Amino acid sequence: MSEKKYYQVILPLKLEWEPWYCSDTDLPAGRRVRVTFSQKEYVGVIHHISSDPGIPLSRIMTINGVPEQMADISPEEIRLWEFIADYYLCTIGEVYREAYPALKIRSEEIPQHEIDRLKDKLGKIEAELVSRQGRKRAKADVTQRLADERQTILDRLSRLKERSTEPVHECRRQAEKPVLLWSRNRTESYRDAIENTDGDVLILSPDHISSDALERTLAIPSSIRMDGRQTASRRRTVSDLLRQGGERHIVFGTRMALFLPFRNLGLVIVDEEQDSLYKQEEPAPRYNARDCALILSRIHKADIILGSSSPSLDSIYNCRSGKFRLIEADAGRRPGITVIDVGAERRKRGMQGCLSYKLIEEVRRWNGTVTFIRAWEKEEELRPLADSLFPGRSISIMTYRQARETDFQGILVAILQADALVRQDDFRADEKGMQMVSTLSGRCGKLVIQTTVPRRFDGSLSIDELLEERRQFGYPPFTRMVETHLRGHDEPLKVYFLKKDPALAAEKEKIRREAGPNVIIDVDPA
Repeated sequence: MSEKKYYQVILPLKLEWEPWYCSDTDLPAGRRVRVTFSQKEYVGVIHHISSDPGIPLSRIMTINGVPEQMADISPEEIRLWEFIADYYLCTIGEVYREAYPALKIRSEEIPQHEIDRLKDKLGKIEAELVSRQGRKRAKADVTQRLADERQTILDRLSRLKERSTEPVHECRRQAEKPVLLWSRNRTESYRDAIENTDGDVLILSPDHISSDALERTLAIPSSIRMDGRQTASRRRTVSDLLRQGGERHIVFGTRMALFLPFRNLGLVIVDEEQDSLYKQEEPAPRYNARDCALILSRIHKADIILGSSSPSLDSIYNCRSGKFRLIEADAGRRPGITVIDVGAERRKRGMQGCLSYKLIEEVRRWNGTVTFIRAWEKEEELRPLADSLFPGRSISIMTYRQARETDFQGILVAILQADALVRQDDFRADEKGMQMVSTLSGRCGKLVIQTTVPRRFDGSLSIDELLEERRQFGYPPFTRMVETHLRGHDEPLKVYFLKKDPALAAEKEKIRREAGPNVIIDVDPA
């Protein structure tokens, strides 16, 4: 007599534990099942299987059923979920809910209604065929038509009930080190890497505007798009295509594309890897898609390229420490950028409202369209000033968030107060200023920046200088810092995870001496 098995199931809920269930049939890990939890039915995923769940058997409920039309979750998908849940301090149920939202699961359930309808129709056709066998005057052509229709329905049912259990394709070679491509013109390098890859390719962009632009530039036929604009039904269709294997697929997408069920992933490209839009702040899981893409490539033994015209200091540090391989092409400062020192202009009375005379002259010399990016300025106050200074000119006014979703080719873009777009108390302020310039300058004809801290935006800060400053003060990438907000506390609780590096001994002691009551010092477990 075989030993009874119990199944620990991942539910799309924020649970610090995973409930146990039992079933009369043997089920593999990754199989999706219907279970009841707190008097509601959910579609869960079998995570662990054991003959001894370690809890009273009276607390274990029975699995309600197995949705026939739903494909299994691969071990590689679950490994990615486990990493995100562990590293970003959330539950695996929250990650499952992000990877398979309710609408997507409902779209996968739709074929069940189709299966029931086809079965009903098949029963009627078979009954008609049986009844026609006893008739002497039954027409042969009608009987043949019914037989053909019966076979068509059987084929359709077979396709709907197919369950993908194909193992993940193992690459014949070990993947190379992650590559940091530091270049303004990255498309040719991307194209060469894609052509030299046998498996599927995932190309991530920070937003759908960047993804559309990159897809147009690379001009890859029969590519697949996956971002927040895609419906749940379309997401299911893409998932089915990737599970089938065989044909190679090129997927362009935003961070949500990480959770697609790849079976033969050969290359991951993360374009503009430094962009903050790769970070999901709300809801949980609060993850960074760039870092998760590194783990995804490691799980599938796929190559990965991080591309950027202004890489993050973390990635540059990883290159210098030997974790990444650096390819630096044309990483020089982009032309067509003017930085205006607002403090100096105010001292010599060179301002008219929030616009400097230098900016006014730049706009008057520009023959094309002009856009102002405002920060603290109110549009109802800025619009009359622009109309009076530039009569007859069409001046667009928008926020930085709106500017991120706009293509400014051939347009003069002016940031009226760049300092307001970067938190002054953020140790990454200088880095983010450089990255803001890189992002906008790549999308516009000319960029003009008004600021009281010109060195933050004019390219005069060097990477070595910024990294040395981080090292001296014990900031990432030399430490890992977690900021935790506790309910009932006025100030955030900051936790520093110090890396085990003898060269940082003096900095560690300095942090410990200057630490206040809301700071915790610990050693980085990694």
